[in-house]
Amino acid sequence: MQNLSEDGSITEEKVVDFGSIPVDTVAEKSVWVHNQSVKCQTYRVSLIYVLNNVDRVFNVSVTSAPVKPRDSVEVRISFRPNIAGQAFTDYYLVDDTAGNTYRVTVSGRCFGPEVSLSKRKLKFRICKNVDEKRKAVINIVNKSAVETTYQWLLPLSGQGYFQILELWTY
Repeated sequence: MQNLSEDGSITEEKVVDFGSIPVDTVAEKSVWVHNQSVKCQTYRVSLIYVLNNVDRVFNVSVTSAPVKPRDSVEVRISFRPNIAGQAFTDYYLVDDTAGNTYRVTVSGRCFGPEVSLSKRKLKFRICKNVDEKRKAVINIVNKSAVETTYQWLLPLSGQGYFQILELWTY
């Protein structure tokens, strides 16, 4: 980034695109802030819109740093998405002690597991013979590269008349 502005307006915009990464993983990229002046400058990085701190998926390593003349500082940006199928964008301002302002747009997308079931409902007819056992197979297929877990919601009193006998993984 260069010191080009004299009126304090945004003179340069840097776009950092993380692309698409799996849910609950972390990706990191760097932006270098270069001091082109002959004086030491202090640079400050701040988020433009802070809606809430709970759902933030981007993290900036440096919030303020002095940079010597003709030197630079690395600002690491990490992205940890938490909702599959979402796109995220944050806007940061980088300003210096000379009054220059720059904008950094950070974006990324998230993908997660694509799970399908071979049957959504199992229907068993009432059996006259109580000892008779019937079986049905449900195939749970994950069509993505992202691992996932699943669980069975069973009654608090146990499995009752139904039992999960075997689990196979492919």
